[in-house]
Amino acid sequence: IVQKVGAKMYADGLQHSLELPYQVFEDQRSGETLGILQKVRLDSEKFITSFISVLFVSLIGMIFVIVYSLTVSYKVTLIYVASIPIIAFLSWFLSRKIKTIQRSIVSETTALAGSTTESLRNIELVKSLGLANQEIDRLNKTTYKILGLELRKVKYVRSMSFVQGTTVNLVRSIMVVVLLILIFENTISPGQYFSFLFYSFFLFGPLQELGNVILAWREAEVSLGNFKKILNTPKDKKPENPIQLQRIETLGFSNVSFRHLSGKNNALNNINFATDKGETIAFVGPSGSGKTTLVKLLVGLYQPVEGEVLYNRTSGNDIDLDQLREKIGFVTQDTQLFSGTIRENLQFVKPGASDEDIMRVLQ
Repeated sequence: IVQKVGAKMYADGLQHSLELPYQVFEDQRSGETLGILQKVRLDSEKFITSFISVLFVSLIGMIFVIVYSLTVSYKVTLIYVASIPIIAFLSWFLSRKIKTIQRSIVSETTALAGSTTESLRNIELVKSLGLANQEIDRLNKTTYKILGLELRKVKYVRSMSFVQGTTVNLVRSIMVVVLLILIFENTISPGQYFSFLFYSFFLFGPLQELGNVILAWREAEVSLGNFKKILNTPKDKKPENPIQLQRIETLGFSNVSFRHLSGKNNALNNINFATDKGETIAFVGPSGSGKTTLVKLLVGLYQPVEGEVLYNRTSGNDIDLDQLREKIGFVTQDTQLFSGTIRENLQFVKPGASDEDIMRVLQ
C-alpha cells in the first residue's frame, strides 16, 4: 500500500507537470521538478511506514495498558493519560525548528539537482570551454552547504531526542514512585507492580519513537508543500468545445504581442502576417529579435498577450492545441535525443511506425 501511494503521487505529479504551460519550465531548471516529485515520494513513503509501524501499534498498546490500569487504580491511569499529551506536545513543539531547516535543505537540494542536470546536459559546452573544474567547484559549494544544513538538523534532532528521552524517563520514574506508594498502601500487590512495569514498555517505548515519526512528518510536510505548488499551478487552458481542424490551409497573426513571464517589455509587438498552404516564408532578423519566439507562438507553446494566432482563420483560443500539433511538422534549432535506440527515438513522434516506415525515413 505504501509503495502504491508513493507511485500514485509521483504519477499524478508527473502527469500534471507535463500538462503545464511551456513557460513554466522556462523559468525552472530542468531537474527541479523531477527532484521535487522524487523527494515527495520518498518522504511520504517514509512517513506512512513510520506512522503505521509506530503510532498504529502504539495505539493498541496504549489502550491495553490504560484499560488494565483502570482495573487496578485510577492514579496510575492518570499518570499514563497525562504522560501521552505532554510528551507528544513536547516533541511537536521541538520539531518546528526541524521544519525550517528541512525547508532550506529541500530548496538547496532541488536547486542542486537542477544545476547538475543542466551541467550534464550541456557537457559539450562545459568541456569545450574548459569549465569542468569551475562547474565542479560550483556544485561542490552547494553540496557542502547542504551538508552543513544536514549536520544542523542532526544536532537538533539529537537535542530533541535527549529532551524527549529525559521527559519519558521522568514520567516513568514518577509512575514507579506512585506504584511503590500504592504497594505500601496495600492498594496493589507486588505482582501487579511488576505487571505494570512490564506493560509500561508498551507505552513508553513507542513514546520515545514518537520523535522519529514527527521528524518524518516534518520532512514530508515540506515536500508535500512543494508538491502542492506543482498541483496548484494552472494547466494549459483548453476550450470546452474546440473547433476541429481537418487540414491546415492558412496561418496568420492578427496584431500579436507577446511578453515573457520574467520580462518587463514585449518581445513582439503588433505582428501581422498571413500565409496559405504551399507558400514558403521566412522570418529574418538579428539574434534576439524574436524569431524563435514567433515560431513558438505558432505551435502554441506561448500564448499572446494581445492579438490572436489564426489557423484557417480560426482563433487559437478556440482550438485544441494538442490536436493542432498532430497536424504540423516542427523542426527545432537544437537536436533533441531521448534515451533509447534510433528506432525508439523515431517512434517517439509516431509510436505506431513500422520497421518499413523507419527504414524509408532513414533512406
